[in-house]
Amino acid sequence: AMDNTKKPAGLVALGAAGLATGRALLRREVGRPLCPKTSTPTIVAARALGIASIFCLSTFATATGLVSLALGVSTLREFADRMRAWAPERRRRVQRLLGLAPSEDPVESAEEARAWAALDDALKSAFRERR
Repeated sequence: AMDNTKKPAGLVALGAAGLATGRALLRREVGRPLCPKTSTPTIVAARALGIASIFCLSTFATATGLVSLALGVSTLREFADRMRAWAPERRRRVQRLLGLAPSEDPVESAEEARAWAALDDALKSAFRERR
């Protein structure tokens, strides 16, 4: 049997490595004099976007890994199932705490349902005709 902490721990390690890499790149770039020939606005913007992307993806991987460890899940399906059960409950708890009325999911009217069904039928028949 596979240890359930291996995959989430790997995400945390990957995220931490990415954050360290991003920090090193940022430290290298900050305060570095710009060469007019090689540091065009486009190149500077591309470097900034690259470093920001490293930070963004690394933070996401770290957070996902830590939440997975906290929830005791090891697969994406387990994570999704747990989040589907956990998030709505927490949202209602926060709404009660703040004194807000619980939000309800919008329910489409019968007219909207008929319109969507008609559109679906029209698309299906158009697809069949093109064959």
